[in-house]
Amino acid sequence: MSERKKNTNGKRSIKEPKRLGSQKRVADLLASGARLFAVKGFEAVTMTEIAANANASIGSLYQYFPSKEQLAATLHASPIDSLLTVFGALNSS
Repeated sequence: MSERKKNTNGKRSIKEPKRLGSQKRVADLLASGARLFAVKGFEAVTMTEIAANANASIGSLYQYFPSKEQLAATLHASPIDSLLTVFGALNSS
C-alpha cells in the first residue's frame, strides 16, 4: 500500500510508492520530467507530455505528483537521489 508524505506547505501531499512496480513508475515519471525540463524548459513542459514520455497515464502522474511544481521540487529535493533515480530508469529502458 502507498503512503502520502506529510504536507508541510498547504498543498496536497505526494504519494509514497511502496511496491516495486510503483517505485519504477515514479522513477520513470521523474526521469521523464527531468529529460523534458532539460530539453524544453520548465514552463514549456506539460504534465501530459511528462506522462506520455514515461509511457504512463496522466492519472498515474497526478497520483504521485499533484502538480508540475511538486514533481520539480522532488527532483530538486535530493540531487543525488534524483540522479540515481533518473540513471536507474534510463538503465532499465
